[in-house]
Amino acid sequence: MLIFVKGDIGFKDLRIRNHLKNFDNAKIGCSLSKFDKIIQKILNGLSDQNIDFPEFLNMIMNLGFELRQKGSHHILTKDGIEEIINLQPKNGKAKSYQVKQVREIIIKYRLNSTIDG
Repeated sequence: MLIFVKGDIGFKDLRIRNHLKNFDNAKIGCSLSKFDKIIQKILNGLSDQNIDFPEFLNMIMNLGFELRQKGSHHILTKDGIEEIINLQPKNGKAKSYQVKQVREIIIKYRLNSTIDG
C-alpha cells in the first residue's frame, strides 16, 4: 500500500522520502562521488526530466546490470532482478518514465544498500 503526502514539492511516496532520509544521513560529512550524486538525484525524484543519459546508463551498470544494445535500445539485465530495463535516450537525456522505473527497481531490490550502510 502506498501512502502519499502533499507538500511544497507535490505528492511523493513516503517510502522514497524515508529512503532518502537514510541515504542523506549516511553521507553527512562526505563528499559525494559522481555515482552518489546521480543516484541521489534519481532517488529524490525531483528532476526525472533532467537526467543525463550517459550518466544514467553508467549508474545502472555500476549497480551490476549487464548491457546489451540494439540500435538506440539499451537493454539491461541482472541476475536476481525480475525486471528487464529497456532504455532509449531522448536528446541526450533519460526519459522521465524510465527514470521512475529504475528508481522503483532500486528501491524494490535495495540495490543501493552498499551506499547507505
